[in-house]
Amino acid sequence: MRTLLAASALLLSLAIPAAAHADTINFSSAAGQTTYTYLAGQGFNNGKSGTAVAYQNPAYASPIAGSQWVSTSSTGGSGAIGITDYTTTFNLLAGESYTGTFSFMADDLGAILINGVVVDPLSFLFSGYDHVTNVSLDANDFVAGLNTITLVDFNLGGAAAVDYSGTLHGTAVTPEPTSLFLLGSGILCLAIFTRGSFFRA
Repeated sequence: MRTLLAASALLLSLAIPAAAHADTINFSSAAGQTTYTYLAGQGFNNGKSGTAVAYQNPAYASPIAGSQWVSTSSTGGSGAIGITDYTTTFNLLAGESYTGTFSFMADDLGAILINGVVVDPLSFLFSGYDHVTNVSLDANDFVAGLNTITLVDFNLGGAAAVDYSGTLHGTAVTPEPTSLFLLGSGILCLAIFTRGSFFRA
């Protein structure tokens, strides 16, 4: 009888779906945390990388709530004409589907890459340092484990800096009907096997 009760408890635990898990990731630019890397075409700065520092030109709009304007130096990286990558990394859970938003400003222009892939190429055309550009992030942009978001800054001259903030919401992936059918079939077979073993005992 104990064997049957134990098996029933196991079957019940398998049949009851687990509570939906919601994972939230928040990230933003911040001095001492955001890292930068100069790409090709930077002259004497070519290939240099480091930790971004706080800098805000009076002409810039106020930073997004919870973030900071960051640059390659306390003077705004003057002379860093060309392309600079500003990156942040985070881990995402397996079995979760993530969607969210990314808001940014860039002096002079910016573009977003997730794991090396450009997201919303048109955002580059409308970006700037005097207003916030918002981009939606799709579940297909991310992978389980380590992810990297890069804000690519295109500086046309003078000071350069970026400011960004984002939020991701994860929801548990719902099993497909086929998976549920296979699970149900397995539970039924286990129940029959357990019942037969009980009566033979």
